[in-house]
Amino acid sequence: AQRQPRTPWLDNRSRVLPTWAGILEAGAEHDDHRFRRAAYVRVGYGIGHEHQDALDLQVAAHGLPMTIDGGQRRGYTIPTDAASFVHNTVLVDGSEAYRHSWISAWADHAGARYLEATAVPPSGVQLFRRQVALVDVDEGQGSQRLSVAQQMLDAELPQDVTTANSYVFDVFRVGGGRQLMYGFHGPLNDDFTWNATGLKPGDQVTPDQVELLAKFRLMPDRNAVGDAPEAFEATWRMALDVDGPGLGEKEMAGKNFAADGPRKFTRLHLLGLRDARALRGEIVCRQWNYHFSHVMIRKSLAENSAGDVFVGLVEPYAGEPFIAARRELAVANNERDAQRAVAVEVRTRNGHRDVCFADGRPDLVRTVSEAGLTVAGE
Repeated sequence: AQRQPRTPWLDNRSRVLPTWAGILEAGAEHDDHRFRRAAYVRVGYGIGHEHQDALDLQVAAHGLPMTIDGGQRRGYTIPTDAASFVHNTVLVDGSEAYRHSWISAWADHAGARYLEATAVPPSGVQLFRRQVALVDVDEGQGSQRLSVAQQMLDAELPQDVTTANSYVFDVFRVGGGRQLMYGFHGPLNDDFTWNATGLKPGDQVTPDQVELLAKFRLMPDRNAVGDAPEAFEATWRMALDVDGPGLGEKEMAGKNFAADGPRKFTRLHLLGLRDARALRGEIVCRQWNYHFSHVMIRKSLAENSAGDVFVGLVEPYAGEPFIAARRELAVANNERDAQRAVAVEVRTRNGHRDVCFADGRPDLVRTVSEAGLTVAGE
């Protein structure tokens, strides 16, 4: 063991654990865990505690979990973690997300790592699938080779660093149903902003919305419903210090917490929404004395609909956001169902222009004129 130049966990690359998750990992060349990034999608049934969360999405960056994964025993939180609507996944007509799921495609390409996760769909639904890419933006500054002692998670690390950045391209396809709901939350937050409009309190909306938000009953003053714009955006600022054990940035960073360092944020972008409603509720853990904000974006589909697609970006950043602009691009002769092609242009503050593309019909040749792109592929 003394002859090993790195602690073995640092050599973990993107991987699939069939009954737990598909994990995309960037920055494996760094000994300093603050420069590594990961996105992972839950698959399998998840035995132990509460994981009714098939195809749940989680993100890590800047040496920290940038989303919180609820999965505690029943009774710890309100609403309970056993409820699928409190997880980072999509529900169809209120069905639970406790179903067989697996990684159905995998490509660990440097710079843009990709996976596709598929679940057995709810009754009457033909498709339930999530496509996720972890796209690199920069490798930061100040990373250096560390001694084995420094590679341990509780070791004190150099402070004069700028951590690395990646974002997540997220495409969730649902083939059927009448009401789809995309749920998401970032870390434990001490500030939350969103661009929903026409906000109303959670007890002054339609009966079905009142019924859902009534489950977030311990902090009802934070419950709200509004209209989601075509480009929806919500931002969670990570709490610095939480009374519970190891839950704020200060506790999680330990010896490497810098009081004068940049604050950490997780930003969700959902693009191409039409007539969607945005709901917010506060999840409260009574067992460990913490709470965090959860959003739910609801779409209503016509009867006998062929389904729809949620198209998103997740941007975990330190200090200032690194995505300068983003927009959905038109795909010529595209369908209007759950298998349609999607293309998103992302411009970053360091000068990148990315075009993220995903298709449910990879055999068709697609044209994205605004990007000068002709492509056939998943």
